[in-house]
Amino acid sequence: MSNKLTALLIDTVSIQEYIFSSNRLKDNIGASHLVKKIYEDGLKEALQRVSNTAFDLKSWEKAPRTITILNSSIPFEIGYIGGGNALILFKDGKKARSFIKEYTKILLERIPGLRTAFGLIEDFDLNDFKSGIKR
Repeated sequence: MSNKLTALLIDTVSIQEYIFSSNRLKDNIGASHLVKKIYEDGLKEALQRVSNTAFDLKSWEKAPRTITILNSSIPFEIGYIGGGNALILFKDGKKARSFIKEYTKILLERIPGLRTAFGLIEDFDLNDFKSGIKR
């Protein structure tokens, strides 16, 4: 089996600008909470919509250097989530693009105004992880 996957990097652009768009501390705390939740609930919901698979969103934290997607039937694997970023590995590029559509819908519905960027590489080589991340 090939060690090439589709890698999707999600970056929340200008988090500080979004969080501090209000002068009210209560609003700032709420905005910070919303950004955190979108990388929990929103991410999980979008992944479930495109994969119809139950999964543990935090399983990557237990063994962050272990990649199991190649040896399992799951269609994706979380590489990392934190600091307004996420890396998700997909077996299928079409699923990755479907995920982007679903996740974008969720973001527009729940947190309008939050700017998010996506980087997609369909020939991400696990044997050259560092180079792939740079791309």
